[in-house]
Amino acid sequence: NNNSSLKIISHNILYDGEKICEHFLLPLIRFEKQQQLLKESNAEIICLQEVTSTYLKLLENNQYFQDNYVISSISTDLRLIGDMGNLILVRFDLFEKIQLFSFKVNNLRRKVIFCQIEFINSLNKRIILLIGSLHLTAYTQNVNRRQNEINQIYQQIDTFINNNNNNNNNNIILCGDFNLHSPNEDFLIRNDYNDSWRIDNQQRFLNRKFECWSSLNNDIGGYTFDAKYNPFIVQKFYGFEARRMRLDRIIYKSFYNSMKINSIELFATEKLNQPLS
Repeated sequence: NNNSSLKIISHNILYDGEKICEHFLLPLIRFEKQQQLLKESNAEIICLQEVTSTYLKLLENNQYFQDNYVISSISTDLRLIGDMGNLILVRFDLFEKIQLFSFKVNNLRRKVIFCQIEFINSLNKRIILLIGSLHLTAYTQNVNRRQNEINQIYQQIDTFINNNNNNNNNNIILCGDFNLHSPNEDFLIRNDYNDSWRIDNQQRFLNRKFECWSSLNNDIGGYTFDAKYNPFIVQKFYGFEARRMRLDRIIYKSFYNSMKINSIELFATEKLNQPLS
């Protein structure tokens, strides 16, 4: 709300295991730049996807992140399994209570990582916030599988909240790579959750009376897979991929309108040309 604000970043760091693409993926250079941008953001909560052991070591060895954040996968029970996974970093100096845990989703190799934080806002009201970092199954043809995965996540969240007697004051934010390949897949976002990018665009529309609402609905931007502007996509798919997709989302559920989106923007979109000095 207007009296308390949090900055949350969700970012798919892009798995570095495709050696064939390494000459234009530039993983180590890109990872260094990403972590520089994360540091500069000063975000209270950072949700990452496709985190590899290489990336995790860079985080663990970075003094800034050591000094300021709880990193979920440093806990032994949340250690990354296999070649990549999800991760959450939480500023430990800002919250009264931080609880980290994970959910296992059937047929989904990567666990969903959650943190629940509690803090007192400027109105002296206790706020409970549940945040998840997730990565659903990729590829257009797997929409039914994604539907099953997200429904399991919804159900586990509902069960967790009911078991902890937080029904009336638990706000929820889900961040990550939902792999929603077209607006036709937006039905996977349950009706009691809001799509942050769409809500923010609606708020902007209210301040721009001259804009056509129908065109805003048809193309609201926010593309995190954009063949029009991303040369990596052109190179990887030999020019045959032309789609622009909002694969990544931040959705939220607010109890009694106690939470709202102030603004949302794309993160880490600049082209990387040269190694950092």
